[in-house]
Amino acid sequence: PDLAADAVWTLNKLTRQCDVTRQWVLESGGAAAVREALFLYPERNDLVLCSVWMTHTLSGLQGLAAILAGGGAPHGAGDSAAGLGAPCAPQLPEAVAAATVWVVYELAQEENRRGKDLPPEMSGLLRLIVQILQSCSQSEDVLKACCFTIEALVREEPRLRAQLAESGGVQLLLLSLRRAAELGNGAEELARVCAGAVTSLANLGNGGVVKKARAFFQDSGAPEVLQRIALRGLGTPAEERAMVALGQLAGLQMVMQTMAKAPTLKAVIRGGLEAIAALTGEASADRDEVRLLPGLLRDLLALKAKMDGPTPAVKCRRKCAAAVCAVVLALVVHAGPGEVPDLDLAMRQILESLRTEPWSDADIAENFVETLGRAALVSASWRDALRDQGGALDRAAEIIRELHGQRKLMKYSFWFAAALAGLPFVVRELQMNLKSKEVVDAAFCTVIDILDDDLEGDWVLAHTEHCSEADVPRILALICQAMQNFPQDGFLQSRGCHCIGLLLPLAPASPELLQTAVASVFTAVRQHTRSSDVARDACYVFRIVLLELGGSGAEQVKVRETLAPFMRQEGAQAIAAQALIDFAHTQEPELLEGAVVVMAALGGLGFAISQLWDAQQPAAA
Repeated sequence: PDLAADAVWTLNKLTRQCDVTRQWVLESGGAAAVREALFLYPERNDLVLCSVWMTHTLSGLQGLAAILAGGGAPHGAGDSAAGLGAPCAPQLPEAVAAATVWVVYELAQEENRRGKDLPPEMSGLLRLIVQILQSCSQSEDVLKACCFTIEALVREEPRLRAQLAESGGVQLLLLSLRRAAELGNGAEELARVCAGAVTSLANLGNGGVVKKARAFFQDSGAPEVLQRIALRGLGTPAEERAMVALGQLAGLQMVMQTMAKAPTLKAVIRGGLEAIAALTGEASADRDEVRLLPGLLRDLLALKAKMDGPTPAVKCRRKCAAAVCAVVLALVVHAGPGEVPDLDLAMRQILESLRTEPWSDADIAENFVETLGRAALVSASWRDALRDQGGALDRAAEIIRELHGQRKLMKYSFWFAAALAGLPFVVRELQMNLKSKEVVDAAFCTVIDILDDDLEGDWVLAHTEHCSEADVPRILALICQAMQNFPQDGFLQSRGCHCIGLLLPLAPASPELLQTAVASVFTAVRQHTRSSDVARDACYVFRIVLLELGGSGAEQVKVRETLAPFMRQEGAQAIAAQALIDFAHTQEPELLEGAVVVMAALGGLGFAISQLWDAQQPAAA
């Protein structure tokens, strides 16, 4: 066995580093030799694990599927997986099964970390793992490996969640969860991962299969098992995960009851707060659970007060703040100012906390500022109350003017203030802080959120107050001045160009004004020749000037005709052509489209086509 282990280790290293060696090993029958060693010495963990990895190197996921099906690795990389999805062979040693499943786990984790979809072969592997879990359920190593891997496979994949529910995997997960509860302290990792898998199945999606899985868990006593794990009192991650899974299965009321039973248990409170933050979005659409929210908010505010005190039994202020904010946002949809006393109190406390939290805990401050901004966006009555009575704009201005080094919080504060008062607030703060890079960056981002109709998502401020045509020249001058103050910052130059492009169509029909603004764009793109962001936004401005400036009125046509020679003189055509060459092979469709449009407008369609052809030549070569 020692010689076999050394040989497998050496071959594994060679085949992973060299395709020629890999092909030679396959042609020489190396796959069969590895298979034989794997099943001949299952007690040698080092040999088994190395053999499984080498099987994956030689034959990919199909090779792993063949091992789990009991047939070893296929003889060639191109062979189909013998028995992919076939019953688990009774002769498969438990050590081999566990090692192979752990390798699948590592591969799935890596794909999840990279944000990639799992390959289609994982479906067959999941089926085999469920079968192995069923046939080898008495082996703790196999049990742990299977549960960990199932959770990793279904975490981000709806199709695999559905497959698991249809294949009997839900029942096996419940059995594993019960097993973890029975084993007690010795099965913390197993309990954590089983609870995580339950959460994945119950939380993500509302398809028929997922609903059936959730109903099965509820009817089979899973909430009671999860509650028993959560109340162990050890303060482990497993107990926290159990509380989150409990919330997904049994709802807010069960979470609240469990937290009331154990107000001093750290894991129960932490996991319960996380569950509340995750569940309240769904609760806002459920009439029965909406009725729970005022009482829940009252309890959370009391808990927050204890955590803010000198000697709290449990201290997790960020989780508590997140839960408070989630409940507030669920309630403001249903109740305006003065209708729910606990909601009014929460809003006052959040506003008051902005006097201190930005300097003591930026994460909590960001959550609070975002909550106030979202409340203003979804409820006109709360927007009016915050703007006219609550002193919210003063709080935001204090953060902007006094806090330094917290760029994210600065942006949140601008965004929140703009949700209340629109573009005039942003312009005023920009004018007062032209020498602050953080303020300029946040102001530019907020101008884009307000003016860009093409943006989608939760941060859009399109319905807030904009500006009059008479204000545009002053705003353009401020943006150009801010860009001149920080010429080396490519991100600021890019965002400044974007702002100019958004403001030009709103500006008076003055060639001199527009020419001055566009000159700042030329300066930026010449200063940052290697920045795809600056090139993209510069081409966006050029496109606005050449094709989309102010419609088809005679005065606007005259403006465009006056600006076109200026654009040629400054080299817009050459800039667009160079951008196409430099960034043709990047994932920047807006940049490439803008560059082509600018070249066609200034040099004709033939010129644009010829430049497109030339830009593709390096890739073809």
